[in-house]
Amino acid sequence: MRPRKIISSLILIGCFFSIKLAASPKFRKNNSEIIDISKPPSTKDWRYFLKLNEPTLKKLWDYQVKRKKKLGDWNWVWRLGWIKACSQHKAKWCVILQAHALTDQAMVVRSEAAHQLGIRYQGSANPKAIALLKKAFVNPANYRNGKPLFAQHRIIEAMRKIGGKSSTDAIDALSSKEPWIKRSGELIGIRPNYSNKQSIK
Repeated sequence: MRPRKIISSLILIGCFFSIKLAASPKFRKNNSEIIDISKPPSTKDWRYFLKLNEPTLKKLWDYQVKRKKKLGDWNWVWRLGWIKACSQHKAKWCVILQAHALTDQAMVVRSEAAHQLGIRYQGSANPKAIALLKKAFVNPANYRNGKPLFAQHRIIEAMRKIGGKSSTDAIDALSSKEPWIKRSGELIGIRPNYSNKQSIK
């Protein structure tokens, strides 16, 4: 093969691999430091992130923790992603992350955290989960001009999913001060499924 053809072939091969690398999600490079957590993820990174297994997620989370970064330091889209990603795993750190997200500064994140907590403990009658949700309900950030925001509806919905005496008592206590709960039909119970018990430690 002539030198000119060899050089041309090498250039083409180099271009091919450059294009392939650029098209791959940042996570595939296994370099957590290249992720800008202050900005929303690209569509490709978002989809890939939600498919990561628990050990890989933990590695990414721990890297940022070592940099003194907490959940609130991530862009709100990333924070929402953490809630969704952790919903697929039972690791203790994921459970704690979801619980902390109930007080997130973004209402969409707080709402999703409540929703996922309800799914995680559905039918378990877990009193600690109910206590977390009850505390989140009275968060001043979940009110605007004295009126409840969407997050509170998600919290009541999550309580109903979890079920049990703690759930009933909490909803009764909250509805005595918030008539909209009864009016909106949030007190309609669901049948508990005690086969899915989990605990918050």
